[in-house]
Amino acid sequence: MKIQQALEQLSQNRLPVPMEPENYDHIELTFEEHEAAILIAKKEKARLQKMQAWHEKIRATPFHYQPTALDFYNTLLKTKSHQGNPYKIIEANREMIVQLCLYFSNDSRLGTDPKTGVQVRPDLKHNKGILLMGLPGTGKSHLMNFFSKNPKASYTVPTCKIIADKFRNNWNYEGQDTIHYYSNNTKAEVGHPWNQKELGICFHDLGAEPMESQSYGNKLNVLETILFNRYENKTLPMNTTHITTNLDEHQIEKLYGSRMRDRFREMFNVFVCKWESFRS
Repeated sequence: MKIQQALEQLSQNRLPVPMEPENYDHIELTFEEHEAAILIAKKEKARLQKMQAWHEKIRATPFHYQPTALDFYNTLLKTKSHQGNPYKIIEANREMIVQLCLYFSNDSRLGTDPKTGVQVRPDLKHNKGILLMGLPGTGKSHLMNFFSKNPKASYTVPTCKIIADKFRNNWNYEGQDTIHYYSNNTKAEVGHPWNQKELGICFHDLGAEPMESQSYGNKLNVLETILFNRYENKTLPMNTTHITTNLDEHQIEKLYGSRMRDRFREMFNVFVCKWESFRS
């Protein structure tokens, strides 16, 4: 015990030994050793530069939370209509709401009942857009405005009547006329959620526009032309084009032709809102 105490006492009283600076001037390297040392130094510097660039990218890229289907569902319950009424999820629209939440959250369970895993809509595909059909007041515009910012592919929601009016008034944007502008996706603003570079389009209230508009003497079914152009553009993902309409399938065929009706079946996941208006 006394020996241990003595050693500790010596350790406490010991003065620090001064460290001499390292000096390797007397060491000579061969040409091969010199080149090898430089290569090691370059590799280490490249590694540090790559790490620094990665950290700068992480700092510059804002993190955006990825909402789940359940997040969308619960948030939708908190939204209100233009009249200030809470959005209603009833038995008649519940399955559609669930599927839309799965679709816009990019959930692989699309087409199934997420609780049981049973297929309920095997026709639904992530690579198609959304077509909401039904009578006025069934919540179509509310839903598509609610989902317009999503991690799958965000979109704008212009009304078809306004688009037709723009064509008639010879509107253009940065040299693009109405047909060309709406036949393509638009650029997203810098810093858009989920770092999306483009925005798709939901054509709201298809069928409410004049069936034939005139610009510079040219008569045209504006929406039919735009939608056909978007279908033909194979570089444009189909899931960036959506529609809401009060028309049924037969009315769509009558106004836009059987060719357009067939294109719709290929382009869209179709949901029919069969319940009564929420406005009454």
